[in-house]
Amino acid sequence: MKINNFFSLIVLCLIALCFSSLRANATFIMIDTQSFANANYDFNYQIPPNSRPSSPLGGIPFDIPSIGNNFYLFSDSNPDPLIIPINNVSEITKVYFLINTSWGIPGYHSGSIQFYFDGSNTPGFLYDLYCGLNVRDWNDGTYANSVSSPDVTPDVYWVLSDQWGTPGRIDLLTVSIPSTFFNSLLTKIVIEDYGRDYESRLRVAGITLKTAVAPVPEPSGLSYCLLSFGALFWIRKKIYSPEKDI
Repeated sequence: MKINNFFSLIVLCLIALCFSSLRANATFIMIDTQSFANANYDFNYQIPPNSRPSSPLGGIPFDIPSIGNNFYLFSDSNPDPLIIPINNVSEITKVYFLINTSWGIPGYHSGSIQFYFDGSNTPGFLYDLYCGLNVRDWNDGTYANSVSSPDVTPDVYWVLSDQWGTPGRIDLLTVSIPSTFFNSLLTKIVIEDYGRDYESRLRVAGITLKTAVAPVPEPSGLSYCLLSFGALFWIRKKIYSPEKDI
């Protein structure tokens, strides 16, 4: 009996190692920035010369082109909502945006990000953007220079000087998707700008989706699992197999 208890303890230890080695892999889906970009940061960022943001930023991967246009700028001549088609992605937990304003005015309702699910023409979830709360100006000058929301990671990209002679920056906005949409299919994201030229125009430099996946054992953890279940089978056989009379 003592031997059986000893082996049972070993099996429990192996099972504990097995489950401690499980890891959940997050999958990042990067949206092609060049598919919607209509401007480039080469014009804005002067020092260092020809500075361009590159992935990852804030620890998040983004599909940022190395040449050509690399962000989307709303303007009076380009006021329509930015529509990003998504190919029926489910189990989305977060969506990351590289987003700021031009001419950011504190307290201004700068726009909204709308998430459409299951082919519906009505957004299932809407995230409002307020200048000074969860979005701020790209230029560290006389416009809105601060944010208070924990959803924002400031300065994931920064340059010493832009064309105005002051620091330029890009912030990272993290939008958590409500769990009620976990099994829904995301079909499009719409970014709507409520500003106008010289009043809190939005500028978007990148979008990345994060999805959840089932826990996957590390290679060593898989070995622990096989050993533990094998040992458990051996102990069960020893306990319940009747001994033969000699």
